Amino acid sequence: RRLRRAPPPDAFAVVLQLHAFTMSEEGAEMNFDSLSIKVPETRSKPNWSAKDESKIRRVFDQCDEDKSGTVSLAELFAGLAKDKALSRTLGIPADDGSDEKKAEIEAIFKGLDTDGNAELDFEEFGYFFAERVEVLRYLPAEGADETQLILENEFEDLVRGKAIELKEAFLTAIDAQYETAKLEVSQDARENLYEPLPDDIRDSVVKLVDAYANPKDIIPEMKKFGAFLARAGCDVNVVKAHYDAYPKALASVAGEWTVASDAAWTTLMSRAFDMVKSGFVEFAKAEREAQEAKAAEE
Repeated sequence: RRLRRAPPPDAFAVVLQLHAFTMSEEGAEMNFDSLSIKVPETRSKPNWSAKDESKIRRVFDQCDEDKSGTVSLAELFAGLAKDKALSRTLGIPADDGSDEKKAEIEAIFKGLDTDGNAELDFEEFGYFFAERVEVLRYLPAEGADETQLILENEFEDLVRGKAIELKEAFLTAIDAQYETAKLEVSQDARENLYEPLPDDIRDSVVKLVDAYANPKDIIPEMKKFGAFLARAGCDVNVVKAHYDAYPKALASVAGEWTVASDAAWTTLMSRAFDMVKSGFVEFAKAEREAQEAKAAEE
């Protein structure tokens, strides 16, 4: 039988010290599992739609500065430091040079790097969005910069520049939208439920325009607003009529209203309503679960 070679004296000392530590009270309380190396789990390729994949590809290419087909930690650091909008899009804190931020970004990177090769390929980069479906859903496709420029310019010219005319036009457009959608809204409901809505929508437009290319921060706020409206007893179809009316109101006060303008504002308000609607859905789900729990107790 072959004898195992004894470890060097230094290694022996380490083993003895470790054994003594584990037998101590301090060592007994320590979780040694936390010291083990975590092997990245194997994940299957996400089943992206072509539209979603093109959105992820655009953000990936923005990070891949050397066009190697992978994103390194250094490239991610550089991208976040250079582009604050990218930081908001990815939901990763921008690197401010502090050790704390660097460690936070590095931890996120390692969590994405499933094969542990210190590079993120496109699939690994895409995993980041798998848990952020809502951000991906509202992340604009190609042409976001041009669309946002239209929104910002017309926000200044129309939303701010013609605020009084726009408010009257909005109220008129809402009535027209009620008729188009064949919605019957009582005078009592108008006064108690829907009268504040035009002002609420107008006040949220500045945030919606600002968050067009990076919608992460606005989504929870809009969902919360939707849940509030649902709790107040608003009809989701009537709320939709208000959002549909806004681009029409803008068109009526604009001196020039192009196809691109109409497309930009219609897209923005459609996305805004979609976020609000998800708040209605979550509120209904919570109400249903509460009723089921109450019924189970009885």
